[in-house]
Amino acid sequence: MYKTERQRELMNILKEEKNGGFVSIHRLARQMFASEATIRRDLRDLEAQNAIKRAYGGVALMEYLNQNIPLPLREQTHHPEKVEAARRAASVVRDGDVLFLDGASTTLEMIPFLAERKDLTVITNAASAADRLGELGIRTYCTGGLLTPSSQAYTGRFAEEMIRSFHADAMFFSSAGISPEGEITDYSDEETSLRRVMLLQAARRYFLFDTSKFGKVFCYSVCSVAQLSDVFSNGAIPEEWDGLFHT
Repeated sequence: MYKTERQRELMNILKEEKNGGFVSIHRLARQMFASEATIRRDLRDLEAQNAIKRAYGGVALMEYLNQNIPLPLREQTHHPEKVEAARRAASVVRDGDVLFLDGASTTLEMIPFLAERKDLTVITNAASAADRLGELGIRTYCTGGLLTPSSQAYTGRFAEEMIRSFHADAMFFSSAGISPEGEITDYSDEETSLRRVMLLQAARRYFLFDTSKFGKVFCYSVCSVAQLSDVFSNGAIPEEWDGLFHT
């Protein structure tokens, strides 16, 4: 197979992939009946054309790594599962806690459950979260910063500086994917950067995810589950993660 034909076939495989657009180099080589070295050379060429992005031993289409899904659509997707993960996460919130909430659609589902707690303070980078928290009478700070219209979330230097001015009792966040090995990743560089600042400024750190995100890997690494206090999902948590958490 000629180089151009091979690269065309590689793009076809990636376009058909449903796992967040991510495919391992090992699998590509096996499927293409080519050596991993050959596949890596082809992928370097495709990355130079800005068609794909190599990450974590594999590759994904740029169109998957730069998703711009509007928040209302994300909120509707796997909604019951997100609500269940959020309900479980809210159970560890204590009266008087200072909380970080990111702008993920799963995290937003925690807000109705927070009404049961007293004297909370919440710092969020999500405009929609700030509105909902305000309606419940919860003391709320919104970071401000650069607004991403699709997610209604603030990011950038100003938002990160606001986060650094607080020390939170707990942080709650979600992301686009989590690998079987417990690596949490996302397709947004800006939101990943802000989450990392929240992680540094929080005493307890909790990750929420519905099971549709399990096994998906994206370009930007947020953290590992080993760095967290616990994770909450609507389904079973892998047994191999037992013992990682220190709550």
